[in-house]
Amino acid sequence: MSDKTKVQDLNYYINWLDKLITEEYIKFYEYSEFKSIQRIGKGSFGKVYRVNWKNSDRIFALKFFNNDELTLKEVVKELKLHRCVDDHDNIIRLYGITKVTEDINNQIKNYSLVLEYANGGTLNTYLKNHFNELDWNDKFRLAWQLASAIEYLHDNDIIHRDLHENNILVHQKNIKLADFGLSKKIAEASSSTSQILGIIPYIDPKKFKDENYKLNKKSDVYSIGVLMWQISSGYQPFSTKGIKYDACLMFSILDGKREDIIDGTPSEYSKLYKDCWKYEPNERPDTQGVALILKAMISSEPDDDIEEEKECCSSEKSQSSSKSIRGITIDSNYDLKLDNVISFLNSDYEEEIEDIPSSATTESSMDINLKLEEDGFITPDEKVEKLIKALTETKYLYALKSLFENLQISFFSQTLINSLKALSDPISFNNYSKECAPRLELHLRTWIIVLERICFSPIVLKKVLRDELYDSLSKFAEIYHNITQVTQNQVMRNYNIDFLLIHLRDTLHSLHHNSIAFQELLRRVKDLLRNTLNIIPSKVTISNDNNFLLMLTQLCQSISFKYSVASYYVDWKIMLTIQHNLFNWSEGSEKIISRKFGEMILMEYLWNYLEREWTNKYILDSQTEFDEVLIKLSKELEDSDSLLNEPTKNEILTLPDTLWFGLLDLAQNLIQKSTRKSTYGLCYYLAIESLNRAPNDFIQFKAIEILLHLHNINNELFSMIEHDLDQYIQKLNKINVTDSSEKFQILLKFIKEKCFKDFNILNDKMKKEKGKSLEQNVPKQEQKKNDINILDFIAIEMTCSISKEPTDQLCFLKCQHMISLNNLNKFKQNNNSKDLKCPECREIIEENDIRYLSQQVIYKNLYSYFFEAGFILPSIESDSNHDNTNSDNSADEEEADIMLNKKMKVIREIKEIKLNSRLLQLMFQSKKQNPAYQNVIKELEEKNYEQAILKCKEYVEKFPKTYTMRCILAYAYRNIHYYEKANLYLNEAIKLKKKNPIAYYIRGEIFFRQGQYELAIFDLNTSINYKFKNNVSIILGNSYFLKAENQEKHQEKDNDYNCALKNYNITLKDNPSNYLCLKNCAYIYANQENYLNALDMLNKLLAIIKQNDSLILCYYGEILNNLKRYDESIIYFTKAYNIDPENTHVIIKRAITYYLLQEYDNALLDLKRVIKLDSSSCIAYYYKGLTYYTMENVNNALKAFDKCIELDPNDNLSKMITYHLRDLSDDNDLNIPNINDDNSLLFMKCKIYIKLKKYDEAMLDLNRLFELNNDDISFTYLLREYSDFWSYLCDYYEISNNEFTELGIVDNFSTYMYKVKNVFFVSNLINLNCKFYQFLESDSNSLLGQVLSFKDESLPISLPKLTDTHEISSYFITWKINVKEILSKNCFIKFVIVEGKDNAEIFSQKHVLKYEDVLKLSGLGWIEYTLPFTSNTNYTEWRPSIESNPHSIILKMDYVRLIRSKREKIYFPKMGHFLPIHKLHPNVPETFKDKYFSKKDMEKLVELKDIINH
Repeated sequence: MSDKTKVQDLNYYINWLDKLITEEYIKFYEYSEFKSIQRIGKGSFGKVYRVNWKNSDRIFALKFFNNDELTLKEVVKELKLHRCVDDHDNIIRLYGITKVTEDINNQIKNYSLVLEYANGGTLNTYLKNHFNELDWNDKFRLAWQLASAIEYLHDNDIIHRDLHENNILVHQKNIKLADFGLSKKIAEASSSTSQILGIIPYIDPKKFKDENYKLNKKSDVYSIGVLMWQISSGYQPFSTKGIKYDACLMFSILDGKREDIIDGTPSEYSKLYKDCWKYEPNERPDTQGVALILKAMISSEPDDDIEEEKECCSSEKSQSSSKSIRGITIDSNYDLKLDNVISFLNSDYEEEIEDIPSSATTESSMDINLKLEEDGFITPDEKVEKLIKALTETKYLYALKSLFENLQISFFSQTLINSLKALSDPISFNNYSKECAPRLELHLRTWIIVLERICFSPIVLKKVLRDELYDSLSKFAEIYHNITQVTQNQVMRNYNIDFLLIHLRDTLHSLHHNSIAFQELLRRVKDLLRNTLNIIPSKVTISNDNNFLLMLTQLCQSISFKYSVASYYVDWKIMLTIQHNLFNWSEGSEKIISRKFGEMILMEYLWNYLEREWTNKYILDSQTEFDEVLIKLSKELEDSDSLLNEPTKNEILTLPDTLWFGLLDLAQNLIQKSTRKSTYGLCYYLAIESLNRAPNDFIQFKAIEILLHLHNINNELFSMIEHDLDQYIQKLNKINVTDSSEKFQILLKFIKEKCFKDFNILNDKMKKEKGKSLEQNVPKQEQKKNDINILDFIAIEMTCSISKEPTDQLCFLKCQHMISLNNLNKFKQNNNSKDLKCPECREIIEENDIRYLSQQVIYKNLYSYFFEAGFILPSIESDSNHDNTNSDNSADEEEADIMLNKKMKVIREIKEIKLNSRLLQLMFQSKKQNPAYQNVIKELEEKNYEQAILKCKEYVEKFPKTYTMRCILAYAYRNIHYYEKANLYLNEAIKLKKKNPIAYYIRGEIFFRQGQYELAIFDLNTSINYKFKNNVSIILGNSYFLKAENQEKHQEKDNDYNCALKNYNITLKDNPSNYLCLKNCAYIYANQENYLNALDMLNKLLAIIKQNDSLILCYYGEILNNLKRYDESIIYFTKAYNIDPENTHVIIKRAITYYLLQEYDNALLDLKRVIKLDSSSCIAYYYKGLTYYTMENVNNALKAFDKCIELDPNDNLSKMITYHLRDLSDDNDLNIPNINDDNSLLFMKCKIYIKLKKYDEAMLDLNRLFELNNDDISFTYLLREYSDFWSYLCDYYEISNNEFTELGIVDNFSTYMYKVKNVFFVSNLINLNCKFYQFLESDSNSLLGQVLSFKDESLPISLPKLTDTHEISSYFITWKINVKEILSKNCFIKFVIVEGKDNAEIFSQKHVLKYEDVLKLSGLGWIEYTLPFTSNTNYTEWRPSIESNPHSIILKMDYVRLIRSKREKIYFPKMGHFLPIHKLHPNVPETFKDKYFSKKDMEKLVELKDIINH
């Protein structure tokens, strides 16, 4: 490579890194901000430094790289790898990148990765310094963390390949994996022997045996096994025995040497690492198995506070961490605030807002999270341990609460216990100021969240800790009392704190007195919920209505509680369990249900429970009773002794309507989590209904708080709340309760002030107007009426896709469409046993994919609103009676059409009456049901692309922020081949949403169409990184495939082929019958001479097409021919011929095969068929002539060759053969251009000279033929018969007739091949020992025409001592063998080479093929197998031998020879139809390229549904 090219490549990688920084794909740190720089390491990649950041205690590790193309290329790869696995706790965290310029012109840029600093150093260092401090549980944990990290790499298809003690770091007693890939790849390029020797014990011994062996996942497992031993002992492997890390150790390990088990090692642990370091990879476990076993070993012995733990919580942590463990997941659209999202009717309907944070409330906690990470607190456990030390600061308390609320994060048991202790300590409240009240509520809420986490875990608290918690609870009750006294708010209390104290008390009771009963309750509720929602298949038939709550009641009655339980608490615990499971299934690691479904079912259960609470309740009818109980309860809560003994009483005192209050609190919590307007709306109606029925100010308080929170989230959508509150005050004025209106207004003012503080707590960066009180947000004058109200969103969410009306029983389908249970049952009845399909998208519906969603209570309570707004229409009779019971195959389509037509008729009639009814329009405008959107889709489906483009543009003008419509617009331009315009809109879409994959996917496919395969590959890979699936893998495979076809360099072509195969195999994993993938894979494998895999692909194709495709059958036969399996290929050519008897390509292929099988009459018959079909077929006449020539029918041969020349005057090969047949002696007749560079022409010229006995000219041509054939000697097979010529050559090289008789060489051909070409024919052994005659077989694929075949006799077969006749400085040894059949799995083949000098045997090398290796050779036919080592340059004599066990294999041998240059281990000699006399006839893919590689098929993979459904 030129210096200029190197500079260009270097600049490419530098520019790539600069772009990464500029576009903020990775955080950039100014190098000047790093202080106290100390070098701590050096490697092949560069140097590592320890630095402080900004004069703080924050420590980073900077990894600088050599400023060369190789290293920077690998840095780019390392960055990509880090992005894949950066979220595992036991992998070194990548924070960003920095750079420093080194010359005065700022030209030379040195890059450094900014990495997490591991304070414990390498594993080796850590074990030396701390081994005596470790117990077995600590060792198990270190080993498990290592296995877990490697398992995570393997899950992401990353193989470490370089695991050893010095690239495993330890930070705060936890494993941190480093250098996964970078150091290894650079080391491979630098090939430092000293580095390899330094890590011998950790390397897979298979690599010692075969330098070409590719390290794999099982190689990492081997290294884990050695490291597990090191963790158990504290020593480097073999270091205590004084063994050097050298070649001797390598051979010892190969012979089975391993370290001894350390005394006291648990047998399960030692057995595991012994399994890991087994020699055979397939006998080693995988990383998942290793991690699971180690996880199970980690002790659950109790510490001071944990009495019992059924499962190790840290193991749960590992499972979640393998997906998303590091903090809160940040959505790509995080900067969007809900108030900035345009209201529904003016929004871009297709945009999803499910994952946008519900308000700015998350921002503050996220800032804290990021700051913690910058300060070195990376894992959630580390963050918690830091935050619990700062409980006096509200923002840190809120950040702590946010961490525990995130169900995607799991915590170690001890972290939960430490948090529980910290939160139960009242020391953070050392005064009783007004500012303490909001913090007290937040503190208690966080305490409860931790306690609930423990309730839903296997942890059981010790009695001592539980008693301490009771005591702390009474102190917090006292703190609350004092704050209330000091702030003179005795009249107006923060009832949230009252409720939280009660909640804490009763949760502690449940953990103390009735723990077993409540655990059983949690289990039964979860199981019942799973069955009811059809989350798991169940044999129990459960009705899809509100019988669920009845069943819950019965379930509770069957559970016996030993001690008293507060009246509200069982129902409350059930609702908490329902909420926990729904959140976990929709937001946690399981992702069983959608968030939308989870929220809808939770709202139904909230409404159901609240409906029971509302029964017989009236405004302020129990205020007096409530006030009396509150006084008594406050005193009891401040008495710790009373709290401890309370469950032994007959009845536990609690506030009236505690369950009601708690359910409203759950609704408020859901508001803060949700982003869905329908959820807000249901909570609004729920709060209004509660307020209108509130029996005391306890419920008033909570209802008002919910309403104010809703208003804070979206003051436009909920502008009616001010009016609602005014109406409520007027209502109070009319009832006969003293001062009720005045007291309510005081309460309202108090809650507004409280909420103002709460909103500031939730986000200290919230805009000023967000914190205004309701009066400031909503002017007293009448506001402009919204075009849409909150009821619209609720109605849309509950609307059946068929009836277009809200319904009380919905069925969620897998495709995310919803239909009513009634319509679903009708479809089932009408379809009988046929496949049930979604009436919207026609996707097949499986019973287990249906989620049943009851909305009975919500529907019942909101029915009058729906009806009044026009969402529910009066039922009408159908215009005609349809007997659907006798419908045909499309019964469900017809019924859907009938229902839709009926509905549309009614809607049209109502619209004529209510011209301004916006609500009826909304029935069809939920997201993708916007009429403008639907019109675009309709035009596209009808392929009216120009019309679709016009309507798309109108839509984009109206909604300039639309992402999806830009993608659809690009799709339309793509379909009319206007790619430039398509890319313009795709670029705009990407700017709008950089992390949405659709635009990358479409742009990548367009680049593919344009033949810009590099760009296509980049975009398609980007779409995959952003979690897009569909057909992207097959398009990516096609891009790599066609890129490979355009490559000139073999290595680059092969790399692209392999990438194509990888992507095709991804597609085939999901769709094993993908025709396009199978065809392309077969072609690639055949091009790589991986013929058995090619046949496997074609077999699958033939199974799909039921052997009914002549081209595939013919291609199958062609590959069999490449394997010299001519008897089998004839069968496939004949099948192809029977299907397509006029396909001349098939007939010619069969004719050639008949010729090779020496069935000349059949060959001539087929060739006549071809000529009859195509009289101008030059190839048919050529093979006709060749067949007659072989049959020694010279006259007919000449006629055929003359016809070839007539048809193609440039057919020089036919000319050469005619010269040969006519015994032309004039050298001028051989004056054909470029003859010495054409293998076939030169061969015929050589043969003519031999026939003319011009041996000197023939020898020159022979030598040139050896050059042209690159070490392939197969062509000599056609010259073997000319014994006089070989005698001449022996004389020329001064070889006497009996010079090699002691080797069994007696003929001149064998003599020449041995002396001049270092080839020894194994069949020569018959001349040394007559016992070998029994193994002699004729074989047309042998250069001598005969081989030795072994079956029943055991080997070894030792050849005579051979001499390097040319004294080559270094050579490779290759055997021509044919593994004909494997008879036993016990088979092996051992190659042994003994080398020496002056008749002394000094050095030996061996190479063993075990069953798995031999299996790969079986069926390949004749191959040259090259041994993976070279000769010793000091020795000139060599004795080869080959061994096997008896009755295990049928093995044929032709010759063994020396070659100068290294090549592939398996090489197919160019025998049969590859010999020079044959014209290479192209194969099926090459002949029928347009049909086999249909570009149209490749361009049909992007579908409209991929865009609109994503």
